[in-house]
Amino acid sequence: MKNLKLKDGTVIPFTDTSTIYNLVGVYSNYGGVDSVRVHLTPENLGKCSLDDVEYEKIIPVGVSASSDMSGNVTAVFTTREQTDIEKIQDQMATHEEEITEIQDVLVEE
Repeated sequence: MKNLKLKDGTVIPFTDTSTIYNLVGVYSNYGGVDSVRVHLTPENLGKCSLDDVEYEKIIPVGVSASSDMSGNVTAVFTTREQTDIEKIQDQMATHEEEITEIQDVLVEE
């Protein structure tokens, strides 16, 4: 098993075949899939590790799941890296917030 550790400290086990871009889990029902999906947010994947390999700015893309005849559900959670444009947009948003804070301080003085 490989363990995905999320920014909020949640640890989720996935199969040995998993990569950061294709996280494979086996669950007893579809509820298990949903209980994992709710944790795979851009915020939580923003800084995470898979078997102690660190990753940043990972974006969730989707999940596909299927069940076998015994009811076990195999799910593949797909992710991707944040694009350069998305990284720049994040930086710009941070700078805009900082500028607004500075302007607010100057107005108060």
